[in-house]
Amino acid sequence: MDQKSLLAAAGFVPGQLVFPDAWCGHLPFAAWLMQQVRPSCFVELGTHTGNSYLTFCQAAAAGGGTRCFAVDTWRGDEHAGFYGEEVFEQLRAQHDPRYGGFSSLLRTTFDEAVARFEDRSIGLLHIDGLHTYAAVAHDFATWRPKLAPGALVLLHDTQVREAGFGVWKLWEELRAQYPLHLEFKQSFGLGILQTPDGTPLDWLQPATPEQAQVEHYFTALGLAMMERYRAEEQAALVALLRAELERYHASTIRQDATIAAQIAALADCGARLSGQQQQMNADAEQLAAQQRALEQLRAGCNEAHLRIAALLQSKSWRLTAPLRFLGRGVRGS
Repeated sequence: MDQKSLLAAAGFVPGQLVFPDAWCGHLPFAAWLMQQVRPSCFVELGTHTGNSYLTFCQAAAAGGGTRCFAVDTWRGDEHAGFYGEEVFEQLRAQHDPRYGGFSSLLRTTFDEAVARFEDRSIGLLHIDGLHTYAAVAHDFATWRPKLAPGALVLLHDTQVREAGFGVWKLWEELRAQYPLHLEFKQSFGLGILQTPDGTPLDWLQPATPEQAQVEHYFTALGLAMMERYRAEEQAALVALLRAELERYHASTIRQDATIAAQIAALADCGARLSGQQQQMNADAEQLAAQQRALEQLRAGCNEAHLRIAALLQSKSWRLTAPLRFLGRGVRGS
């Protein structure tokens, strides 16, 4: 086995690594496999966000000569979950500028896409669609005539035995039919088998030193890649939290300034209200003084009226009436 290729696989860095990380633990093996096999045609059934497919394309671009096809509706399913248009648009933004010259994203169902390929033309097939036993068995049977002699088939999620997953059951059947096979346990399991009539790959022969070397080596690299993904994920989370904290701090400063301005405005309003209250109190005192003076004046007037009335009713006033009359006559003449 080529030791240089194994060392190169250890230094593989994926061009993108995004959620979900279900395929993360197999990326170094995928890059190494593409370089080893160099198929004329590679097809992936079920691509989602593209971690696996873009890795195969990245390795194919370095080696050259491989035509790549990703088949997916990019709508999701009951196992991958359903999602919107943004998943396909983000994948296309990564894919088209880098790999559009030799790779195509076929947005269709697996059954509709199979007619686009000639029989015995696909050298490497990766099946990663709906994971029920019926679905994956149908996909394998439908695409089996399209496989070239000695082609390799990859089945993901061979270790999952819950939530309706049935790849493990098909994998057990296929291992009995195809003697050349290998399975990785990390990242939910990945089964690899070789179809007959091609040049047998020694590392796919069970219970051989070559297989043990490949299995142990890429298991270790896969686990390291998973740790890398988790570290990047944690770093991204820390950056997100730091940005949120900075936004919160800036918002707090703005709120503090707003509150201080409101307190100052309230204090100014209170001062104005206090001045107005003092003026109102002074006005009230002045009005009360005016009312007291008016009452005194009214009392004086009433007293004068009483004195005049008493005078008019007095005996002396009546006795002096003729004199007042003569006096008015003399003043008139």
